Amino acid sequence: MKHMPRAQNQIADALATLASLWEKGDQKLTQLVILMRSRIPCYEGLIIAHLDLEDEMKWYEDIRRYLEVREYPQSANNRDRATIRRLATQFTLAGGQLYKRFFEGLLLLCVTKKQSEQIMEEVHAGVCGPYMNGRVLAANRNKPINGSSGVLSINQYGNLILYSSHEMKVPVWSTNISMEVTYTCVAQLLESGNFVLVEDRSKRILWQSFDYPTDTNLPGMKLGLNQKTGIRRFLSSWKSKDDPASGDYLVEVNPTGSPQIFLYKGTKSYRRGIPWPLRSYVDLLNYSFINSEDEIFTSYSVVDTSVIVRIVLDYSGMMRHQIWREKDGKWKEYWSGPKYQCDTYAHCGAYGKCNPDRFNVRFECDCLPGYEPKSSKDWNILKDASGGCVRKRLESSSVCDNGEGFVKVEDVKVPDTSVAAWVAMDMTAIDCEKECRRNCSCSAYVSIDIPGRGSTGCLAWFGESMDTVYLADDGYDIYVRVDSLELGTYYFLGTNF
Repeated sequence: MKHMPRAQNQIADALATLASLWEKGDQKLTQLVILMRSRIPCYEGLIIAHLDLEDEMKWYEDIRRYLEVREYPQSANNRDRATIRRLATQFTLAGGQLYKRFFEGLLLLCVTKKQSEQIMEEVHAGVCGPYMNGRVLAANRNKPINGSSGVLSINQYGNLILYSSHEMKVPVWSTNISMEVTYTCVAQLLESGNFVLVEDRSKRILWQSFDYPTDTNLPGMKLGLNQKTGIRRFLSSWKSKDDPASGDYLVEVNPTGSPQIFLYKGTKSYRRGIPWPLRSYVDLLNYSFINSEDEIFTSYSVVDTSVIVRIVLDYSGMMRHQIWREKDGKWKEYWSGPKYQCDTYAHCGAYGKCNPDRFNVRFECDCLPGYEPKSSKDWNILKDASGGCVRKRLESSSVCDNGEGFVKVEDVKVPDTSVAAWVAMDMTAIDCEKECRRNCSCSAYVSIDIPGRGSTGCLAWFGESMDTVYLADDGYDIYVRVDSLELGTYYFLGTNF
């Protein structure tokens, strides 16, 4: 005689269950019982099939009632009661919900056929189903499961666990939450596209997919840094059109200096957004940029909530803004970038300024006031400004305590703020200039209104000015430090740069 573990003896267990439910009576002929081997464990198939005609009654109600108050159905005979008691040992109650005990402490939520159909409909064809195309959450994107054998479950510690097969022996991913969980945990797919793990009774969110985006940014999703938890939220492109593994491009908030969004190619800066603080404006999308002690992040909402929008970082490094067209059942792209040479980070090099309006007219690069091209040949003949600019009269003239001043450069995306610092969050433009003048390392400054604070801040640069770009509508005026000769030239001409 050889002992067979329960996990390897499911057919015998199922047969014993059927036998305990069987009542032959006085009939001489009995109905043939057909057993089928299933690829996945199938415990309640017979009971569900039997109760489909009575869908108002939950198939597990007798088991639940026995576990709750130790009562049996009025029509139950001794054999029925024995069967209910035996089946009840395989179930447990938690938070008012009935769960089936499974391998390794996993609990499977018991639902009716109608509930299961509703769940599947919400997952595959609900509000987010056809729109997301599987892009928003790819937890195991670099360790894919071949075929459709994966199983997602919640274990006894409240963690979501993804297994590679129906045997549920090899975990490939887990939420790995460490907080103490008191009540039953439930996984929900919200209409926003956020997949959340919540404590059922308290509704406390233990984990959410919006904290771990892939290549798609949805309304309400935050990109940035939670300075309390240390969670970094960023976009990562696919490796190719058909491969969701991590690709070459990354969109992330850089919190150094004044926070700003960067598009990276590998470790190299590829494109830079407008730094904090953003000027508020209303378009199809309403952007916000939050910079507080707890969090630094950018997010967006849709002005018309009936419109479905997404922003996708594709495998080629393009940011694609798309809107869902219900009549076509397709996404329509309404904006994409980068599209101009000035969109490329530091296209005109150090101390250069790029003007996209000059494209196809004349060279799009200029040097900031008080600077000249490092290589005249590169700029004037080769039209290559990557070498940047250097200060004029570097050896013969000083910009420190020698009659120097500042020249205004109008309507620009301010230079890379990684080498800038906030002198003060409440300071007049005159005092801001004085503070920059006192420090010979201060190469430029800008006076900016701080949204929501009712004050004007002073931001100063203490390194190379990189990636200054002309922006007609959304730009700021910066003031660049020049020597006395350059200052006199601009005053004589009576112009700004």
